[in-house]
Amino acid sequence: MLLKAINSLGLEDVKTDKSSLKRVQSYISQQKSLGFHPDDVVIADPSDRIEAQHFQVYSEYQKILKQNTTIDFDDILVYTYKLLTIRPECVSHVKHILVDEFQDTNTIQLKLIFKFTQYCKDNITIVGDADQSIYAFRNASYENFKILEGLALENRREFIKITLDQNYRSTDSILKISESLMRHQEDREDKKLVSNNDKEDPVYYICHKSHDDEPIFIADKISNMLNDTDNNYTPKDFAIIVRVSRTFLSLERELTRNRIPYRIVKGQSFWDLKEISMTVDCLRIIANDDWLAYKRTIDWFAIGCGTKLIEKIETAIFTSESSVESGVVNRVITEFATGIRSGASSKAKASLFHLLSLVNESRTKLMNSDVSDFFNFVTQKFSLVENSLKKKSSSKDDNELKYEITENLSELRKQLEQYNPEEDEQLRKAQEEVFQQLQENNNDAQYIKEENITKDSEENASKEAFLSAFLDHIYLAESIASDDQASQEKDLGKVTLTTIHGSKGLEWPVVILPSLVNNIIPSKFSLTEINPDKKKMSINEERRCFYVALTRSKDHLYLSTYHGDENSYQPVSPSCFLNEIPRDCYHDISPKPNNEMFTSKQFSLNSYRGHKKFTESRMNFAGKPSLGSSSYPSKPAKLVGANGEIYNPVTGALVNVNGAPSKKRRLGMGRPYKQLLPARKK
Repeated sequence: MLLKAINSLGLEDVKTDKSSLKRVQSYISQQKSLGFHPDDVVIADPSDRIEAQHFQVYSEYQKILKQNTTIDFDDILVYTYKLLTIRPECVSHVKHILVDEFQDTNTIQLKLIFKFTQYCKDNITIVGDADQSIYAFRNASYENFKILEGLALENRREFIKITLDQNYRSTDSILKISESLMRHQEDREDKKLVSNNDKEDPVYYICHKSHDDEPIFIADKISNMLNDTDNNYTPKDFAIIVRVSRTFLSLERELTRNRIPYRIVKGQSFWDLKEISMTVDCLRIIANDDWLAYKRTIDWFAIGCGTKLIEKIETAIFTSESSVESGVVNRVITEFATGIRSGASSKAKASLFHLLSLVNESRTKLMNSDVSDFFNFVTQKFSLVENSLKKKSSSKDDNELKYEITENLSELRKQLEQYNPEEDEQLRKAQEEVFQQLQENNNDAQYIKEENITKDSEENASKEAFLSAFLDHIYLAESIASDDQASQEKDLGKVTLTTIHGSKGLEWPVVILPSLVNNIIPSKFSLTEINPDKKKMSINEERRCFYVALTRSKDHLYLSTYHGDENSYQPVSPSCFLNEIPRDCYHDISPKPNNEMFTSKQFSLNSYRGHKKFTESRMNFAGKPSLGSSSYPSKPAKLVGANGEIYNPVTGALVNVNGAPSKKRRLGMGRPYKQLLPARKK
């Protein structure tokens, strides 16, 4: 309907620009949240071309809705308000009004409340907490409390304010830290909450030297508490609450390593994010002949390639006489791109040819640069930020969404930079199975033709193998987590990973709040807002988000932050909100500079896990060593021997087989080790 309105007005620039379209949608929704249809809107500045254009679209949009006897969701509230204005007797039977979660109401909802009270006068009860108003992006207003109170005084209507100061969830130490934070919010009524929870465990604060240490600490802490029989905790008693979903990635990895089952509530796994899945698919088609990744990439990248053409390519691949050979996917796509096979339009041919060219360029880049430069090259050439932006649907501003996508891609790059195949025990086992199968069936192996492999070719094979191993690691990590979770869900439940907004209204005995750093909480856009009034409102909203997270905990609360990130391209500092909490409100367990276990550069992400003290403590609740806790033979300087031998990371020896894992046949398995993994014992 909205696009039809834009088309009828001839506003092609609005139709084709996603950010302009989103601003129009936001304008219409905002006007309706105030209770304004086009006839009610007063344009603040007639000379403002953008506002005038938005109003024009709004008017046309409402006409089209009316012509089709249709209303949208926001109209339900506006039309109800108009109905009760004209026909108040419709609610004459209403004697009492109860409004729960009042802090989440917007202007039109507040107006409706008054309309419903036309006959019941003073019989209205509202329940809410202004400190938990965190839905400003949906036009909710925490100021509705003051507006309602002001209107009652103005109309000389009697009202009674009852403060529910008895808290039946959190300990006194958690309430103390929460109240200390909220006292920094201006125009807020002070509270004195009293805890009904008599446990006396303090709030713990830890500042890590780097972002990499944080997920390791969290997983280790949960393991230790699960092993402590005095606590009698199961995974379902724990929640890790984050401000942004990209924080999930490192946490998922460490929970998986520790065999701790988890679930993501009201949020996406990092690997399910649109920009991440698109980037991983690009890496897969560069590293391997992977049809599923090609298929998904063609769908969003190649203009003019519809469903029918993709089906033709797929049929050609799997009916080809050489379908068992490596490279068949690339060859068949090339045949469609060059016209050897019919069925592709000129536009589709050009798109497919462009895609294949980028894949070849990227493979060359992989051989001639480090992984960081290679990753940046891929994201730039495939326009992954821009293409992800087109695919994502969000109420956020385009600039904020673009920043979020960029940060998520930076996190993926960091994972690629830090990835160490030697750490991955399950991957090593899978690789050993691959070597065994290659030895048993040489027909499936790809032969290395050169008898005298040069140093350069060894290095290139190593880079290809590294990228393939990283992509397989992604799937293996997900498989391990899924398997462990399914087997233990019935008796022990799962640790909850959720965002702050997803946690609202819930509670857990143990809550851990990671990544309490500036630009995450408060968000970058709150800290960099130029308009003083908007900045104040935004910072207040972020503070209330932090308050909601703090008050999800019943017994134990851990506040985790870090000073720096070796892989970050911008300064990192603990959240400014932490400065608003007095030091006597928490117990600081941050590592000390002279502590052997936490010395600065000595214990990076990888060396930290190998340290004796750390390894001994990294046992999961079932008493099994976590991944990465055992020692394995060191990697030789050469991954490919002079006669084609392949380095086996399990035994540390060079295995005399014809082929290499970097040249695996890929016909769309996507994750080649899945069928080779030994069956997990029930």
